[in-house]
Amino acid sequence: MTEIAADADRTLNPLRGSGLNVAVVWAGTNDLAGHHETPQQIFSVLRQFSRNERRLGFKIFVMTMISRVEDDQDKNPYNAMIRAFCSDFADGLIDVAANPALGANGAYKNPEYFQDGIHLTDKGYALVGSIVQATIEQSASGFEAYPKPDRQLYAQSPIAR
Repeated sequence: MTEIAADADRTLNPLRGSGLNVAVVWAGTNDLAGHHETPQQIFSVLRQFSRNERRLGFKIFVMTMISRVEDDQDKNPYNAMIRAFCSDFADGLIDVAANPALGANGAYKNPEYFQDGIHLTDKGYALVGSIVQATIEQSASGFEAYPKPDRQLYAQSPIAR
C-alpha cells in the first residue's frame, strides 16, 4: 500500500497550508492490481491516511473503486468496506462505483467510458467529475464551515517532510 502513501504525500503536500481544505481520496486500484496486498490491507491504509488528513484539518471524501481489467474480484470487497465504514474516517463518500457504467463487474470493457480496461476516456472522466462535484456540493451544505487546515499540526506531521 506504499503507493497510496507516497502518491498522497506528493499530491497533498502542495495543498497543505494553502487554505484549501477538501481532499478527495481515490486510492487502491493500482495496489490491488498488483495483487501484492489484500483489499483489507489496502482499506486499512486508506483509513489511516484519511484519519491523519482529517486530524490536520482536511475534509475528506473517499471514492469507491471502479471496474478494472482483471480486478473486479478485489474491487467488490474493497468497496464494501469503504461503504460500510467510511463514516468512521471520512466526511463523505463519493460512490462512483454505484454507477453501473463505471462500477459494475466488467464495466471496463465498455469503450465509451474506458480506454484500455484501466484508464477512463474523456467521457468517463467527465462522468466521474460530475459525480464528485455533485457529492461535494451536496455535502458542503451540511458543514458549518470549512476551516483552514492547521498549519502547526501539519508542520509537526511526519508526512510533512
